[in-house]
Amino acid sequence: MRPCGVYNTSYSQDRAVIRTNLQWGWLIAFFGFIFALPLLKNEYFLTLGILIGINVISLHGLNILTGYTGQLSLGHAAFMTVGAFTASNLVVEFNFPFLLALFCSGLVTSVVGVLFGAPSIRIKGFYLVMATLAGHYVILFIIHRWEAIGGFIGKLTPTASIGPLVVDTSVKFYLLTTIIAIVGTYVALNVPRSNLGRAFIAVRDHDIAAMILGINVAYYKFLAFGISSFYAGVAGGLLAFYFGIAHTQFFSLTQAVWLLGMLIVGGLGSTLGPIFGAIFFQLINELSTRAGPIIVKFLPGLGETAASQIANILWAIFILFFIIKEPRGINHMWQVLKKLYRLHPFSHE
Repeated sequence: MRPCGVYNTSYSQDRAVIRTNLQWGWLIAFFGFIFALPLLKNEYFLTLGILIGINVISLHGLNILTGYTGQLSLGHAAFMTVGAFTASNLVVEFNFPFLLALFCSGLVTSVVGVLFGAPSIRIKGFYLVMATLAGHYVILFIIHRWEAIGGFIGKLTPTASIGPLVVDTSVKFYLLTTIIAIVGTYVALNVPRSNLGRAFIAVRDHDIAAMILGINVAYYKFLAFGISSFYAGVAGGLLAFYFGIAHTQFFSLTQAVWLLGMLIVGGLGSTLGPIFGAIFFQLINELSTRAGPIIVKFLPGLGETAASQIANILWAIFILFFIIKEPRGINHMWQVLKKLYRLHPFSHE
């Protein structure tokens, strides 16, 4: 007689990330899809994949800070700017290897993130949002005035290379971005499963109670800003080398707000949230870009300027929808859907 349902019978099964053959099948199919995409040799799909991969890396960092530790921040785009200019200057001015420059850009951004995250020791909530917002403008002001690193004009970047391999095509850059995103996702997946992640969650849920339990709240807040900024620095460096220039126009305050919106839509405090949010945002952006000319055609009174803002309007509507109707994001919807097939043939719970 077969047991009713699919359930765990040991601690090793309970702690495993991939628990069933079905999950292994889905994972293999997903990796097969993303690594088979370059075979299409379609520049449009490769560009979408690269932008989604960079956003996934950045969002994993923001998720550690906001989703797990509960520290609201509007400075993430500015931290990406630091990573972009650091990576480009290390390669151009100091002849650093690309991967080493990318890693160092993450370290430098971590230091900057910890410095601007210092107010989180004394303030939180809305006040921390305003402090990180001020940090965003301070960082951009310094970069604009610092002409030695590129200033307002920006810094041109050469073609990325890894040893003898020159990343000079969209296919190569897509594979590079995908591999880094997978590594970043694996690390982010194991954060909440560790003592570090449990400390982050304790600080998020109630920092005073965490302090009473012996958790060094200040240390973990600094650490959350540092790890989050490292992800942002790597993502910013990748974006700079993909566009061929490090420039502040890619990292505006609007981008910082949209990053937070992607995380809300995808699902705060979950590993899949950044992935869902990045993919959904890119799909909405592409859909609205294609729908803009059609809308102008049928509603000429709007004008081309209004049509160009359709993407922002549509994305804002989706953010409001998820905040009101599903604040736990697409990830929660996915978890509910999984319950429909996780236990076979009858519920064991």
